[in-house]
Amino acid sequence: MLFNSFRFLLFLPLVFILYWGVLRARRARLLLLLLASYAFYMSWKPKFLLLLLASTTLDYFTVKGMWRTKSQGLRRLLLAASVGFNLGILALFKYADFFLGNATALAQWLGLHWTAPHLGLILPLGISFYTFETVSYAIDGYYRSNQPAARMTDYGLFISFFPHLIAGPIVRPRQFLPQLETPKTLRAENVSVGMTLFLYGLVKKVVFADRLAACADAVFAHPRHYGTCGVWIGVLAYALQIYCDFSGYSVMAIGLARLFGFELPVNFRAPYLSESIQEFWRRWHVTLSFWFRDYLYIPLARWVDRPSGVYASLFATMALCGLWHGANWTFVIWGAYHGLLLMAHRFWRKSLKRWRRSLPVPPALLRRAAARLAVFWLVCVGWVFFRAQGLGAAWRMLTRMFIPHAGAAAEGAALVAAVGVAVLALDVMEYAAESWEGGLEGAIAARPAVFRAAIYAAAVFMLLVWAPVQNRPFIYFQF
Repeated sequence: MLFNSFRFLLFLPLVFILYWGVLRARRARLLLLLLASYAFYMSWKPKFLLLLLASTTLDYFTVKGMWRTKSQGLRRLLLAASVGFNLGILALFKYADFFLGNATALAQWLGLHWTAPHLGLILPLGISFYTFETVSYAIDGYYRSNQPAARMTDYGLFISFFPHLIAGPIVRPRQFLPQLETPKTLRAENVSVGMTLFLYGLVKKVVFADRLAACADAVFAHPRHYGTCGVWIGVLAYALQIYCDFSGYSVMAIGLARLFGFELPVNFRAPYLSESIQEFWRRWHVTLSFWFRDYLYIPLARWVDRPSGVYASLFATMALCGLWHGANWTFVIWGAYHGLLLMAHRFWRKSLKRWRRSLPVPPALLRRAAARLAVFWLVCVGWVFFRAQGLGAAWRMLTRMFIPHAGAAAEGAALVAAVGVAVLALDVMEYAAESWEGGLEGAIAARPAVFRAAIYAAAVFMLLVWAPVQNRPFIYFQF
């Protein structure tokens, strides 16, 4: 059930009316959200709800056990059971065929006549996202950094809350569980902000991302048909598409949560305006970046405990981040590429402290503009590996990008330029709104009703007039 589908537009008002208009007791409302979230998940493939329930049950009781026992050995055993089960299920469904296929290739390279079986398992929807939430709950429970859920239904709602279930934001227990204990009241501000965010995200997805997809898909499918300029237009189209698609989903999720009185963490903060690759990862998919920082990078850096260990930890963390995105070497290389960029940034920042006095300092405005353009260019190069279907396809794209080739121009260049200007304008507004109380959506919600009605009408008009006929799923649903 996609956020941009007709079924969801029937599902949402029904749940909203029951939540605010029929039920009065707090526990009854939470139970309704839990059941609605399960129904939302089952609308795709009902059988995979069993995995979600198994993970929820195991995690709830293992973390409860960690808090009750004083035996360090038992607490470690419970942690291993929870984390091992969840990561094991993720590895089975997402990576089994990938590793088996690579094992077959290695055996054939060694001259062995052996072929590994192909399991052909379907990846459960949202498993990469909710698995990270279960792991954070178990690890935080082991270190007693936050209280466990009071009831299994509370923990179940934390994991399955339908706005963020499929593609994030990745929510931490301390960000969500305390909100379950707070009585909720229907507030006009929450409805206004929620609707503003939902429509904003929907426009980003349907009007921008889905229209850019046609240009990006054509170029990545047949790069040899296009010249250097056409290939670069295709890459820019994909850079804008994935940003509008994923940030659109995140904004919609945050808006949906606000409709029910909950707050989810911000997941995108104008990343294409970043002045360094480190800043980019603090602004792109924020909840995933901080998850990898807290649960992988920092423990690895402490374990190695050497100056070179920081660089190795950066590289390993980003390579695993790439593998998290998909079972393909292109994703691993994309992650390793960003790991190398972060290592280079760290080295440059340390070296700059020694060379600062001897280096000429350009004007601040020029320096910041050049840094933003350089970071955006580097990120676009990385998107080639992320989007390409294989290493050969990525190589064909890169050779045409950096070695002049004749060929057709990409269709939709004017659309890419127009969307690029629109995204830049939106990002500048979001960037400026970071210092405003309530952000850009809060500023809109505080305006008179006539102003808000005009904004909503404009959004609906864009959706009706410029939405493509084909209804595309969100890109991150495949992860």
